[in-house]
Amino acid sequence: MSLTFLNQPWPYLAVAAFAALIGWYVGTQPRRPGARYFAWSVAAWFVWAVAAALLVLVQSPGLRYGLWILQCFCALLEAPLELFFSIDYAGNGKWLTRRGVYLVFLPAFLFLTIAFYLPGSIVESEYHLGFESLIGRDLIR
Repeated sequence: MSLTFLNQPWPYLAVAAFAALIGWYVGTQPRRPGARYFAWSVAAWFVWAVAAALLVLVQSPGLRYGLWILQCFCALLEAPLELFFSIDYAGNGKWLTRRGVYLVFLPAFLFLTIAFYLPGSIVESEYHLGFESLIGRDLIR
C-alpha cells in the first residue's frame, strides 16, 4: 500500500482550512479563559499546515529547507502554547509571567538559531521511492 496522498498538497490545505475555521470561531469568542493562547496555537497549526502544503509543491532545496524549519518551529511552539492555554483556562493566569513565557519558548528559538547558522547539522536530504525527503540528523532525533 502506497501513501501517495502525502505527496499532494490537498490534505494539508484541508487541515489549513479547518484551522482557519477554528481560528475564526476563536476570534468571535475573545472573553473566554485561555482564548488568546488557543488562538495562537491555532495560528501556529495553520502556519504548519500551509508550510507542509508548500513543501510538497516547492522544488528549490533552499526553500524546502526553510519550510521544513518553519514546520519544526511551529511544532515546537505547540507544546508551550497548549500548556499556557491549560494554565489560563484553569484560572491560574498569575503563573504566566513574561520571564516564564520567554523561558518556555527558548528551546524553539534555540532550534531556529541552530537551524539557520548550522544547517548541515540539523537535516540531510534523502530520496525514498523517487521523492526527496528531509531527514533529521542525530542531533534532533
